[in-house]
Amino acid sequence: MGPRLRVKTKLCKKCGTEYSKPYNKSYKYCSQTCANQSKVQWEILTKICKKCGKEFTRGYGRSQKQWDKVKYCCRSCASSSLKWTKESRDRVSGENSPKFGKHQSIEIRLKQSEALRGVNGPNWKGGKTAERDSIRNGIEYRLWREAVFARDDWTCQKYGTKSGNGKAVYLHAHHIKPFSKYPELRFALDNGVTLLDKVHKEFHDKYGKINYTKEQFEEFIFT
Repeated sequence: MGPRLRVKTKLCKKCGTEYSKPYNKSYKYCSQTCANQSKVQWEILTKICKKCGKEFTRGYGRSQKQWDKVKYCCRSCASSSLKWTKESRDRVSGENSPKFGKHQSIEIRLKQSEALRGVNGPNWKGGKTAERDSIRNGIEYRLWREAVFARDDWTCQKYGTKSGNGKAVYLHAHHIKPFSKYPELRFALDNGVTLLDKVHKEFHDKYGKINYTKEQFEEFIFT
């Protein structure tokens, strides 16, 4: 025979009936009926949408504080009521933008990059980033890529393909001599060449990413 369950008596907070309950339970009501009747009734509140004039009610679970801030019946009405609409964006974007056609100088870009590098960066986590990733995400690498693309007229040097006529292509800057084996040539302009992304992948799938040679690249590019 198991141990005897300890019980105690309490008064129901709803109907006042005395009832017994397990000693370690925190029941407040004698039955589920009394518990349901004691729940706070959800007050149905309505408002008029400031955009479309439609009457809408407070959604279940929305607090009074949240409800006080609601002005529109749906997300569509709220979005169309914003002052910053598509028309207003068009007035200050593209050719209408005061910065259209203007580019930051290389000196400014380098200065901004240096100011946010290492411990000064918002995402600094104690130097966990690998050296290879740190270099490839740096401003020097981006400037090298841009210089390689500009020299090659943004054209794949194997197939002569470039963006235009409504068709975009994706270009990669390839190191003729491997990035990992020749650190002194990582940012050398004559060690870079423009390739289509799929051509770049094709080369590395065939010759690998570390142990390929300049002769293998020349064989690949001219055949």
